[in-house]
Amino acid sequence: MKRICTVNFKRHLLSFSNVRNDYIKRTFLFTIILVVTLVSSITLSLFNWDVQAQESSNQKQIFRVNVQITNNADINEVGTIHVSIDGTNISEVINGVICPAKSTVSYTFEFNSNDVPVGKGFTAEMVYGDDIFKKASGVNSPSNTPEVIHITIP
Repeated sequence: MKRICTVNFKRHLLSFSNVRNDYIKRTFLFTIILVVTLVSSITLSLFNWDVQAQESSNQKQIFRVNVQITNNADINEVGTIHVSIDGTNISEVINGVICPAKSTVSYTFEFNSNDVPVGKGFTAEMVYGDDIFKKASGVNSPSNTPEVIHITIP
């Protein structure tokens, strides 16, 4: 059995063994780290580090493209719709689009209006079947309404 506490009668001092001292040191270190972490967390939460990226809901304007796919075939088609803004790397894709036979389906794509100024072109593309492509183009008009693109397959 280890001694934890010893009394030195000559010096009238109470001394603790190394086991007790290590425990106190570790507890103290853990407490200090915990306090520093909590204080820094609270301090950092008071600052808004992402000020420039915030937009109020009134300022954010959305450019919408409604892509209408009309399937004139006698069978359902499954494919992908891809809308890209001309001259940029900005695009949106919807995979697994089901176009029922003899019907029209519509999908809406949204872009930041700052990325698509009035007069900027865009292209909608439907890929279906064995890599069959159908494309249609449009331009952002000043009407502040969604642009509508019609694609007819096959």
